[in-house]
Amino acid sequence: MTNQEQLAQILKKKGIGPESSKSLKNEDIALLKALMLTSDVSLTTKATLLTALLTLEPTDIEKLLINEIQSNPTDFLPEQLIPFISGEVSYFQSTINQIIQHQHLTKEVAETAVQHLFDNTPDYLKGAFLESERLKRETYEENSAFFKVLKSHVPSHKANIKHLIDLGDSYDGCTRTPSLNLFLGATLAAAGYPTILHGVDTVAPKEGVTHHQILKAAGKNALKPISSVIDDLENKTIGWSYVDQKVYHPQLYALKQVRKEMVKRPFLATFEKMLQPIVADKNYVVSQYTHKHYKLEVAKLIHEFCSFDKSIHIKGIEGTCMMNPKIPLECVLIDHSFHEKTIYGEEQGFKDSLGRYDNITPDLCLEIGLDILQNKDIPEKNFLIFQGATLLHYLFEIDFKTAKNTIETVISNYSALNHWNNLK
Repeated sequence: MTNQEQLAQILKKKGIGPESSKSLKNEDIALLKALMLTSDVSLTTKATLLTALLTLEPTDIEKLLINEIQSNPTDFLPEQLIPFISGEVSYFQSTINQIIQHQHLTKEVAETAVQHLFDNTPDYLKGAFLESERLKRETYEENSAFFKVLKSHVPSHKANIKHLIDLGDSYDGCTRTPSLNLFLGATLAAAGYPTILHGVDTVAPKEGVTHHQILKAAGKNALKPISSVIDDLENKTIGWSYVDQKVYHPQLYALKQVRKEMVKRPFLATFEKMLQPIVADKNYVVSQYTHKHYKLEVAKLIHEFCSFDKSIHIKGIEGTCMMNPKIPLECVLIDHSFHEKTIYGEEQGFKDSLGRYDNITPDLCLEIGLDILQNKDIPEKNFLIFQGATLLHYLFEIDFKTAKNTIETVISNYSALNHWNNLK
């Protein structure tokens, strides 16, 4: 294991979050001391770990380490990290230090701070900022400022279509279950509901199988310009497409290495899936939450900043918008107000969820997806029918049985397969 990998392992223990972090042991601390001054470890990883130590409630042995560092910072830290402890600091460093002390930022300060992610600020400070906010836990006011700035960097390109479903899966992909929403996109398009998906080739922390990778495995172009994506959506024989973050938000894409070296998931992951790079006359946003804490908070942010006529915010499978029909599914429907719902798939006759695999690959996802669109009698076909029918029922207020029949028909008559094949 390299020095970088060893320090990343320590960070995985300590930098998870206020409830989940594990205490460092004596051997972890000894290794940490040795690695913080080595030249072959990322400064971003070092800064993120130092941030975690200073932000989270320490154990007794961690307090001893912090006291040692604070008493003689030059003995333990690279020169660039001394301002976390003492000495002159920049405005951004001062903001980070405030967050480490659990001071909440005003909306104006938060907007200024997040802008530093897109300028020539050193990466280690960007990582420390993202980590400190994660560990302190962002306030609604801070999240509102962060989302506002991120949205301001993404112009909404208009497609000349009546309505558009935006499927907002988390960008770091799947590692345990097959990713099937690309095939759902083709199916919804075949049913007359154009659908856009978006993502990235790979990103930490999971670095799982992504839409980008599945499209490449299928021989399709995952890096189309916006104009070509809009052409796909407007073409009634296609009606679905994918736009990559590298295309629609290159500055955010450029933070991939920072996100890898800070190890854990930053607030960027919460918002990047809701940036709506393409809109239509009417927009239907499908988003996902993992932790209950974010259920209503993110729903309120969608209501505040997204362009939509109706939205559904789902506790999905493995960071996706895919719904497990075998368990009661908590979601929030958003229009002019908020409606908390529980979806019971088994009450609609659906009992098939996704199996777990030891090794998810793009080729495996492609194989399963094509089997569904080829109308093969596999459990995943019923799973995808449930996804499509549920979205049409809740977003467009179509009777569930009618919505189910619609999705079944476009699969059984191979219309969904044709829409998949027509995307190049």
